[in-house]
Amino acid sequence: FTQSELDLAKKKLSELPDLSINRISRDDVLTAITEDIVLLAKTKGYTVADIKLSLTDINIIVSEKLIQEVIKKGKVTPISRGRPKSGYKKSDTNVAD
Repeated sequence: FTQSELDLAKKKLSELPDLSINRISRDDVLTAITEDIVLLAKTKGYTVADIKLSLTDINIIVSEKLIQEVIKKGKVTPISRGRPKSGYKKSDTNVAD
């Protein structure tokens, strides 16, 4: 190679745009969708293979083993359907209902 080729290569590389703002790592993606994966697996009846296929359809390629690990480590935040817990029991005599 010549010095001019080296200089040209350096110039070209320095002019490339920063792609990091648009790229998200696989781990970050899985962290962001953990609750969705767990919900599908534990409450909606989806298998690991079903979830993998759905992710593959949108070009998110992960192994079934990794999805299984996400399901084991993740948890679903329960949806409150009644009165919020306030730390007292109905049997408390100082509390009016």
